[in-house]
Amino acid sequence: MAICRVEIKTSGKNPISFINDVQAILYPEMQAKLLSLSYDTVDVMREIIISNKKRPSLGGNLEETLGVDLLNSVGGVEIGIGNIADLKARAPYFEVLNEGGYVPYSTASGAPLGSFDGDRPEVGGSGQNWERSGNKGFFMKPNKAIEGISYIDIAEKYLFVSLDTITKKWINEELNKLGK
Repeated sequence: MAICRVEIKTSGKNPISFINDVQAILYPEMQAKLLSLSYDTVDVMREIIISNKKRPSLGGNLEETLGVDLLNSVGGVEIGIGNIADLKARAPYFEVLNEGGYVPYSTASGAPLGSFDGDRPEVGGSGQNWERSGNKGFFMKPNKAIEGISYIDIAEKYLFVSLDTITKKWINEELNKLGK
C-alpha cells in the first residue's frame, strides 16, 4: 500500500479554514487522480503481459481479470489492483508468469488445465508433453521453467514514479494556491 504524506504550511489563512478548503476541493480531485492512476497501472500490466506473450493468439484470462477495485473512500482512499481471489480462479498462473518457475503439475483444484476441445494439445515449441487427467483435460508437463516477466514489479515502479509526480507537481501547486 502506498502512503503519501504532505507537510502543509500556511501563511495568512486560519489553519482550520485552510484544512476545510483542502478537504472540500482537493480530496475528491485527488481521489479521482489516484483512481485514474490505478487504471493506468493496470494498462501498463496488460501491455507488459501482451508484449511478452510467446503465443499471442492464446490466453487472455490474466489480462481480462486484472482490474481496479475501490476498496474504501471514507477518510482516505484504498484502491486494489488485481483481486487475488479472481486471479486465482481465472488465471491461476499469474504469480508464475510474474516470478518465473513451473505451473503446478497436480490434480489439485486451481491447477490450470490445458484441454483443447477434448483432444490432446499439440506439443509446444519446446516439446512439452501433456498428460490426461481423467475427463478433466490435460495437464502440461513442461520441459523448462516459465521465464518471469516481472509485470507486477514494473507496474509497481510505474505507480510509484507516477504517484511521486502527482504529489510534487499537482498537490503542491494546488496547496500553494489555497494557502495564499
